Amino acid sequence: MEALQGRDAQEDSPTAVHLTTYLLALDEQYDQQASELRKCLRRAEEAEIFSRMLQVQLVEAHASAAAAESRETAMSEALKDAEDRHGHQLGEAYLVTRAKRRTLAAEWQDPLIMERIPVHPPERRRTGVAVSPAPPPSEVSEVEPLISLTQPLPREEADP
Repeated sequence: MEALQGRDAQEDSPTAVHLTTYLLALDEQYDQQASELRKCLRRAEEAEIFSRMLQVQLVEAHASAAAAESRETAMSEALKDAEDRHGHQLGEAYLVTRAKRRTLAAEWQDPLIMERIPVHPPERRRTGVAVSPAPPPSEVSEVEPLISLTQPLPREEADP
């Protein structure tokens, strides 16, 4: 190799020349493959880091989904409780107002006004409200004959 590298690069044996050329080509190919391997290793490390980040994000997403489901369950239970409580309060209010109306109907008192809406006992609602008598007819000086709606209106004739 030393005989081929200097200024006096002369070698008489063609086998040594070809062997040296072959070894140099192998050395260059090794350097290229080592460089390519370093690039692949770096990309693999970056992919592993990215994969770990995605796994962390996946775990966080699962945790937030579980928390959301937990909140949804709690909210639906609270809504059911509120609905049951509201239904119970409505039932109690109905029973109380029904009892009060029955008491008032039995005592024939004026009905109470609940939230500015008068509550009348059922007997009064069925009988209806007393209607005041109609006012007396007014006196008309001239009585005009009634015209049928299907008849055309009379035309006024002009004096010549």
